[in-house]
Amino acid sequence: MLPLAAPILARLRGYRPIEAAASQTVELAPADRAETSEAIALPGEFERATGAMETTNMAEQRRLIGAGMLDHGATIGRLVENVTIVGAGLYASRAYSTFGPRPGMRVSSPCAHFDEAQFCGGQGGEFYFGHWLCDNLATEPLAAMRGLSAVTLRPRWMHEAGYRALFQLRATEVAHARFDRLWVIDDRGYNEARVARFRAMRTTLRAAVGDPRPNTRLYIARGTTGAKRALTNEPALIETLVARGFAVIEPEHMTPPAIATALAAAELVISIEGSALCHALMALPAGARMLTIQPPTRFNIFNKIIGDFAGLRTGYVVADPDGDGFRLDPDRLFRTIDLLDRAAA
Repeated sequence: MLPLAAPILARLRGYRPIEAAASQTVELAPADRAETSEAIALPGEFERATGAMETTNMAEQRRLIGAGMLDHGATIGRLVENVTIVGAGLYASRAYSTFGPRPGMRVSSPCAHFDEAQFCGGQGGEFYFGHWLCDNLATEPLAAMRGLSAVTLRPRWMHEAGYRALFQLRATEVAHARFDRLWVIDDRGYNEARVARFRAMRTTLRAAVGDPRPNTRLYIARGTTGAKRALTNEPALIETLVARGFAVIEPEHMTPPAIATALAAAELVISIEGSALCHALMALPAGARMLTIQPPTRFNIFNKIIGDFAGLRTGYVVADPDGDGFRLDPDRLFRTIDLLDRAAA
């Protein structure tokens, strides 16, 4: 399918994503079940939330905050033949998918050619940095295990190069390429093999950082580069946290080695729910605590599932609506910190 014709043909014939054109589907790792811990929170805290992030729902989030067994899907590989990548679009015969806010309809040259490779994109990583760091990057070691070239779209995130160096990952970035055979991976399930890759990446990163600062308590500031989540009394909260011994880091003004070094020996981190917490998921030591400040209208606790596999203990506190943003009562924050500290003692 020609890139310029894809949207028009999709409307005429019905949308067919790129994986629907697969000539072969392979289970690369089986589904399984794993135990999850209960998220630490004040009594009745979940009921303060009025809505969930747009990709989930409150019933799912209620299930994720509790202890018990969770199902994790299989890792699936789909082989699609005669694929063209242009910009952020993948195109094959009567099928196409676009990834991210930059579909890139203009055909560029030169065009690279691959006999066979694995696409290490999608899974939300072109929209959210946290998915890129925790999900997309984890598919690249899978490509190496299978003896395939790992290909990605051109970089979008400011920390991509630095994290690739820490993880010792080398993928080929493409803006225009043709593939005789391209593997498209569904790696969303945290099955045993997926978790093994995640833990190996954590080990590699933590081994690469400098001397960490021991027993630190950190607040991770989201900054201005991510999706807007306005904690209206954040400056006052930061001032109170600093007075109680917390340090503040701002990842958007730091390199990945500096971020990882700051986090590598932290005992507790606090941040607004979002991609900033994924820095912590990759760098915190096992046994550390992670406290998420949840916007009241977009609750999302998925970081707890990943944190369980890193040996972290997760807590949350739900903020209150405040105009176009939200604010958090400092007393409720510190009561939750006390609960989380006691749970880890």
